[in-house]
Amino acid sequence: VTSMHQDEEIQKKCLENGIKILPKQMFNKAKVIKTEKTMKSDIVKSVVLIDDDELMHMTWKMEAEKSDIRLSTFKSVADFLDVASDFTNDSVIYVDSNLSDGLKGEIESEKIAKLGFYEIHLATGYSADDIDKPEWIKSIVGKRPNFTEV
Repeated sequence: VTSMHQDEEIQKKCLENGIKILPKQMFNKAKVIKTEKTMKSDIVKSVVLIDDDELMHMTWKMEAEKSDIRLSTFKSVADFLDVASDFTNDSVIYVDSNLSDGLKGEIESEKIAKLGFYEIHLATGYSADDIDKPEWIKSIVGKRPNFTEV
């Protein structure tokens, strides 16, 4: 919900991230009603995937929908940092090891940790033994989405 719904740059970002836009003016007299479903979603953590592979985004989104998980996907750490203030520090963040332009997720994710996020995981196809895990990375996991711990 935004008063800047006509801004083309905001529309572009929302489209890229699968976010729906509603004009703020539509809600001048709206009532908020808490249902059992909204109360359940109040305690669900946000999950973030940072991966430059669109197929991974699609796979994770399908699994998140099945698990009733709020998932946001980004193609780079920089894209996430642009909107990081929209997420709570306990959001669960999965970063791919191999990002575009030769960037390494285990290095780039330090920028996320410096903002106070602490649930940062490296999602990779490599063996955990092959990666020198930085202290800000909580764990090294596979690329397959697993929302049972969220």
